[in-house]
Amino acid sequence: MAAFAYKAYAADGRARSGRVEAESRQRAVAKLRLDGLQVFAIEAAAEAIPFWRRDLLGRDRVNDAARIAFLKEFGTLVAAGLTVDRALRLVERQASGALKPIIADVLERVVGGASLSRAMASHPQAFPADMVDILRAGEATGTLVDVLASLTASIERRDAVRRHLSSALIYPALLVLMAIGTLVMIVGVLVPALAPLFEG
Repeated sequence: MAAFAYKAYAADGRARSGRVEAESRQRAVAKLRLDGLQVFAIEAAAEAIPFWRRDLLGRDRVNDAARIAFLKEFGTLVAAGLTVDRALRLVERQASGALKPIIADVLERVVGGASLSRAMASHPQAFPADMVDILRAGEATGTLVDVLASLTASIERRDAVRRHLSSALIYPALLVLMAIGTLVMIVGVLVPALAPLFEG
């Protein structure tokens, strides 16, 4: 089951919000209607993610590694002849973390008649605008399989460069920390110990 965040009007006219678990968006809405609520907004709710997997603003992170895994699996299935909705359904079953409810929502929108790019555009934190634009072009030209492969390779190169830069910066950062530690030790320990020698 997936979790959905909703906003709805109760029978007394007051607005309410919360979370509900259901197999799909339609079933979530139906479940809320049985409780006497009139839903006016409902979106897939992200899973609770440990703080070390969140960015500085506390949002769930969908990094390049997760995007690459999704694009590779999805692209392979589409290239094998599966329809977009069928491929999404299979990928969603294997997904985990912050991306799982997002894929579930994209699938729901595609089944409801939206194009893949339009459905993905609803989740800019997972699928940036440039990525969505490229997929939209692939849909329009009938080259979605080729575009998925090209996009995956592009993100892989970007991720490799980022990892290389991160590794290259570790050693200089350690040197700076060691220098600061040495300076603190001199000022806090050595200078006070030598100060009496210069008194008088």
